[in-house]
Amino acid sequence: MNKILIVDDDPEIHKLLRFRLIGEGYGVLTAIDAYGALQTARREKPDLIILDIMLPGGGGLHALKNIRLIPDTASIPVIILTGTSDDEIKQKIMEHGVQGYLMKPFEYETVSRTIGELLKDAPGRVKQEINDDQKQGRLLIVDDDPDIVRQLGRKLTGEGYEVIVASDAYHAIQSIHREKPDLVILDIMLPGGGGLHVLQKIRMIPGISGIPVIILTGMDDEKTKQRIIDQHVDHYFQKPYDYAVLSDSIKDLLETGRKRDSNGKR
Repeated sequence: MNKILIVDDDPEIHKLLRFRLIGEGYGVLTAIDAYGALQTARREKPDLIILDIMLPGGGGLHALKNIRLIPDTASIPVIILTGTSDDEIKQKIMEHGVQGYLMKPFEYETVSRTIGELLKDAPGRVKQEINDDQKQGRLLIVDDDPDIVRQLGRKLTGEGYEVIVASDAYHAIQSIHREKPDLVILDIMLPGGGGLHVLQKIRMIPGISGIPVIILTGMDDEKTKQRIIDQHVDHYFQKPYDYAVLSDSIKDLLETGRKRDSNGKR
């Protein structure tokens, strides 16, 4: 059974689409804001997403950008269903590879036909299923460079890690609180406050202050570097970086953490 994620903060839209889609034999997931959309998409890996643009928690464009950055969700077909007619916004949306753009008010038959065509004709997506005993750890990548996130995320996912993504300081802190990653890979030049702000928050908040943090940045300013090191980062890498060295560092830090936790339980 194909799963469809509906992302819209209008309860009437949810009710109508859910009722009709279930009647057609689809499994239905729902979210009402950008954050919920990202978490549900990453956790459930739906076969298709119906996405509004005017959403709480960052907006639909923010959600779409991050869906395309996360390796496990990057190729999910997305249908935009929105009341927004702004041509500039529409152009930005289309640049992120949506498969359909439908305006509200809509005819359900058009939505249904578009879904059917996409799920029938779209090439199959590779879903990497990782058993709990095979998982290497949960990693949060915080970087606003989509190429860095995409390449790094794919490699880490291929090694068996669960990968979470944030593209700015605000969502980085929210993801750390909610997802409790085992390790954070953090850029310094970030929207919404910067990576140093994120690092300071991590080190101040009880319960997350001990999370290992690896800095991965293009900055070479010595003064900024010293301020970062003063916040007790575990490793500091300059871009371009050697993935093999980064991978070994991640493994060492996670193994050290597991040994520490094991000793603490005795």
